[in-house]
Amino acid sequence: MNRFLLAVLLATASTASADDGVFVGVGYGGRRIVSTDGKAWSITAEWAEKGGDDSDNLLSVVFAQGKFVAVGGGTPKRDKAVGGHILTSKDGREWKEVHTAKFRVHPVLYGNDRFVAGGPNRNFLHSADGETWKDGAKLTEGKASHFRHGAFGNGVFVFIGNAGGNSPTTWVAVTKDGEKLDHIAIDLPVVRDLTFANGRFVAVGPDGLRMTSADGVKWEHTVKQDGLELNSVVWTGEQFLASGGKTPFTSKDGVTWAAHPKAIPCHVLSVEKGAFVGTSWPGQMWHSADGLDWKKCATTTPNGINKVVYGVPGTVRK
Repeated sequence: MNRFLLAVLLATASTASADDGVFVGVGYGGRRIVSTDGKAWSITAEWAEKGGDDSDNLLSVVFAQGKFVAVGGGTPKRDKAVGGHILTSKDGREWKEVHTAKFRVHPVLYGNDRFVAGGPNRNFLHSADGETWKDGAKLTEGKASHFRHGAFGNGVFVFIGNAGGNSPTTWVAVTKDGEKLDHIAIDLPVVRDLTFANGRFVAVGPDGLRMTSADGVKWEHTVKQDGLELNSVVWTGEQFLASGGKTPFTSKDGVTWAAHPKAIPCHVLSVEKGAFVGTSWPGQMWHSADGLDWKKCATTTPNGINKVVYGVPGTVRK
């Protein structure tokens, strides 16, 4: 695919408007960062400089009901009993912790008028308001221990995980509300990222994996190409953009993919209001107007960023 054609395909996110919206990112050391344009970022809070893969690591964030909800954690530090965290903020700048757990909480999603997250004891957590959380259904498969990715669409929450570490055992679980487990199976290839758009879930992974599902139960249109690495998939407004290795791919339907020869230099995290946002280790932020040409944002002190979401404080996003 030539450069001009891909630029036309990727430049589909709506142009920026003066809606007072902000991008909010979360990451290692409990870092929280804010930007109004995806280019200039400010650190609003963090627990530790140069954080590690520990209980201070914030892994996921979602915007709904006029607030940002961030989750994360890991194994508790020696002097602490808390390993998992849930925090909320109205503006991405002032935060309060509303729930703690013995182990990591990740990821957090919103749909069907509620928040649902992967919990610390192989169970879901659910909340009507993002403030008060309850234990939900427990994963029934013994090897389903670590939540890794999630997305909401077509009325269901789809979570994907493994048995810890770099385990190739990959499971998928489906729930409508976090209170009842509707489906679980341990039969997927390794997945590095998952998103929902245009009526379907799209998952990507090692060896060029791309596959789709309408309900999280039946997966199809599986494509694999040895030696290719895909660890990010986002919806740009009219097509999926999968990247991570030397060859990015785009697709309007998640079934037919077009390759682009120019590698993307960062992990693509978000596409909102005409701005592509990405990151590279250890916390270098990137921005792009079209998903093709990327520029580094101003460098900050090290702390990797795991997730970025866009929201307009004070508005209710269903």
